[in-house]
Amino acid sequence: MAIDPEYRDVPDLLATARASIDDDEYTGGPRRVATLREQAERAMADERWADAVADWEEILRLEPGLGGVRESLERCRHRATLIAVNSRAAELAACGRWEEAIETLEEVKALAAS
Repeated sequence: MAIDPEYRDVPDLLATARASIDDDEYTGGPRRVATLREQAERAMADERWADAVADWEEILRLEPGLGGVRESLERCRHRATLIAVNSRAAELAACGRWEEAIETLEEVKALAAS
């Protein structure tokens, strides 16, 4: 469309595509929030913390006052941070950087306790 908006059936295809989009899903209506919440909870169950964080952040953006969202988001952020720091410790150990790995594991330990 950016190259030639009148090429062949571009206007008709664009109109069809726009008509088929569910406005609620793309504008943040209740169904979109419910779908995101299901995705976030499924991601949490599967321990996909970064995915869960993204979903909870989107829910928070769409419905800032929705109960339980901030708590779930913080829990997922905490878990995502633990995973990231633990992965970093594993990378350091794999490279033979033992002192740094131990320091990073101490950070994991402190995060886990909080």
